[in-house]
This record gives sequence, structure tokens and C-alpha cells, in this order.
Amino acid sequence: MRSPMIPSFAIMSHLVGLVEITSEKWRMQDKGCRFLVMGSEDRVRGQDKGLTGLAIGQHVRRAREALGIDLATASERLASVGWPIAKSALSRLENGQRRVDVDDLMALSVALCASPTELLLGGGDAVVPTAVPKSLIDDEIRAWVAGYLTLDVGEIAQWWRNEIEIEQARLEGFEDSRAKLSDLGVQPQTLRSSDKLIGVTRARRDFAADRLKVVTAPGFDLGIPADPTTTILIPGDASNHGEHQAEA
Repeated sequence: MRSPMIPSFAIMSHLVGLVEITSEKWRMQDKGCRFLVMGSEDRVRGQDKGLTGLAIGQHVRRAREALGIDLATASERLASVGWPIAKSALSRLENGQRRVDVDDLMALSVALCASPTELLLGGGDAVVPTAVPKSLIDDEIRAWVAGYLTLDVGEIAQWWRNEIEIEQARLEGFEDSRAKLSDLGVQPQTLRSSDKLIGVTRARRDFAADRLKVVTAPGFDLGIPADPTTTILIPGDASNHGEHQAEA
């Protein structure tokens, strides 16, 4: 069977099977090889967007609206930082109809005066991002994205221990300050802000303590591939200070 003729204006790639032209999309099949000719504004589509990809457009819109600018102005700001995205493409991005790659993410963060973490995760309690263990909570996910910890149960537990110490120190400082104000005869209604701060800090400390119990409980598992470089301690083995390579 003869192969169908390929238009001379199309440059076909036998490696990736992708061609960009400015005409309408069309597809052709030839001996099991799939070729795709795309419009100039289209991107290669892999698997469907995950939770992060579906949510990031909403986060971009929220950041843009927080600046009080419209799509046209946002597009101009992107062009000014060297990564132009057309107004129409930006609209599709915000509506979840266009993927956001890592270059887009960085440029959008600069142009919209937002952090990459903010655009990735949004504000407040966020949906668990793509592939991230559902056993993690928002605080842990944000700390991981920010580089404060890795997806290791031991590191997560230690992070919560540190949080408990920090909140306990803050709590003691706030309580001491309130006691001094009270000794000076400050009226109770004036101390309400101090009482509120003390309550919030105590709640945060108690939350950290409760979460530490969860992550250190037997059976807590992230359910992800282990880091083959991680070491574990085996009590009683003094030959190498108890360090052994963990099994992959």
C-alpha cells in the first residue's frame, strides 16, 4: 500500500511525529505511525491534566485579580518580562483549557507578583497536588514545595517536633508579656488581643503535637517509592554506628 502524499509545506519529524504549521489541525496514519500537525498556538498534549493542572488556572486568575489588572494588562506584563502569552491564551489558561509548563509558571509568578508556590497550590487549604500522597496535609505539602523537608516520614516527624518547639517558645513569650501588662493595670478589654494571640498559638502547638502522633504512629506510610540513598539506624550495631543503606 502506497503511503499518502504529504503536503510540501509540512516538515514531518520521524522522531516525534509532530509538526507545527499555521493551518488547521489534521492527522494522518501511515503504517502505525501517528503524525500530528498543529496550529502555532497549540501545545503537545500528553495525558490529561491532573489536580495541579486543573487548579493552577484558578490560582493565576486569583493572583491577577488581586493586582486589579485585566487579561490584556497581564499579557503585556508577561511580554515585558520576556515570556509573551497572548490575551486569548491567558484566558484559556485561566479556564483550564491550556496547560501551564514550568517556564509559564516562573514568568507568571514574576509578572503577577506572586510566588511559584502560590500559583501551584493557591491560598488556604489546597487540593492535594498531582501524585502527592493523600496522607499529607496542607502544611506538610507547602513545607515540601518550599524545600523545608523531603517526602520522608522521619523528616516530616522532625519538622513537626521543630514546630512544637517554636510554638511553645512563642506561647511562653506571649503569656509573659500579657502577665506584665496585667501587672501594670491594663484593663481586661485591652488584653483581648493578647488573649487571642495566645489562644491561636496554643492551638497551633497542640495541632502540631497531634499531627506528630499521627506521623509517628505504627503503620503510617506515604505510599511512594523509597529514596535508595536514605539510611536507617539499627540499634545495637556499633560497627558502623548503626547506619545501613535502606533497601530500595
